Amino acid sequence: MRREARITARDNQRVRFVRQHWTPSRVRCERCAAEAQMLTPQEAAAFARTDVASVLSRLEVGELHRAETPEGLPLVCLNSLLRG
Repeated sequence: MRREARITARDNQRVRFVRQHWTPSRVRCERCAAEAQMLTPQEAAAFARTDVASVLSRLEVGELHRAETPEGLPLVCLNSLLRG
């Protein structure tokens, strides 16, 4: 079964839509201390209109909040992406 989710985020009077294949819809971000939508680095780069290397670099220095899939792959907290 194929699942898709649609994320809507309002940022600076613009509405952006990110379509993604199934990822955890909302999980608790330890740094936000709140539930947050988590994106893959590729989805975060597309959302922020930057490259994946930049997103990964910001994850490494702690600018963006991070979670991991059960397989150990990084996920990016949408809340931190909108703030930064």
